[in-house]
Amino acid sequence: RGCVPFYGVYDFTNRHGLWQHEALTELLETRIMKAAYHEAPEHYEKASPMSRVHADAPPFFVIHGDLDTLASVEEARRFVAALRAVSRNPVAYAEIPGAQHAFELFPSLRSMLVAHGVERFVAYLYSQYVAASRSVTDDSTQRVAAG
Repeated sequence: RGCVPFYGVYDFTNRHGLWQHEALTELLETRIMKAAYHEAPEHYEKASPMSRVHADAPPFFVIHGDLDTLASVEEARRFVAALRAVSRNPVAYAEIPGAQHAFELFPSLRSMLVAHGVERFVAYLYSQYVAASRSVTDDSTQRVAAG
């Protein structure tokens, strides 16, 4: 269990005024939320990952290009800082120099290295899952043997 968002939008309310243009507002209103912000601000707040940060958040590996003109890199930085302040799970962050939104769609050395980093993060999460599963199985076996 974990999350690896690429160039995400973490604050649907734009509470810090970080969005660079109206395309993101239009995308959220027409394709995601199906309502204008002024019609349903509580829904935007509830849907914002920034509003849902908590101590039991899953492990995160946030990936964002420093030249993203659609989703603000500063918003990603703030989201990571908020997670790191409270989460009991790992929070990794890779800010990709020179990368634009959707950078990984075009094969390059950069996108290959990011894919490798994601694979390593997911392998780590899986190793933690396997270790926890073995621990539960060992505990159950010991209880049966003792019982």
